[in-house]
Amino acid sequence: MNTTNYNADSISKYSIDESLLKGNNTQKKEDFDLISVYLLYLSNSSDKSTEGIIRLLSILLSNEVPKEEKLTILENEFDIKPTRELEKEVSVMCNLSEGIERKSIEKGLEKGIQALVETLKEMDIPENKIIERLLRNTIFQ
Repeated sequence: MNTTNYNADSISKYSIDESLLKGNNTQKKEDFDLISVYLLYLSNSSDKSTEGIIRLLSILLSNEVPKEEKLTILENEFDIKPTRELEKEVSVMCNLSEGIERKSIEKGLEKGIQALVETLKEMDIPENKIIERLLRNTIFQ
């Protein structure tokens, strides 16, 4: 949900339109205007100024709002009564976003460590010394 402030809290619709390039084969609009794409630009879910579908999706898709708070907001702001099924689905969404965040952090750390090792090797520091020092570092324990 990382969107610029300029795009935040907006909805765009893209539709198919006919452009006859050659000949005279035209169709009725209802025959080709069957697909529309909607892009929703969500903002920070803690922003109370958002409303409607934007606020609902911002809350549900946020990885910063805990499950219990999501359920409370759904009930208090949107009159959606929490059921066992809803609680289960919200929990799955929360776990999914936490998993994605954790994997992203791990990937970033891995790339950062690889870059550090390569840089230190270029400085003629032996690879075994680099690894030994990294393993002793409390950050990695």
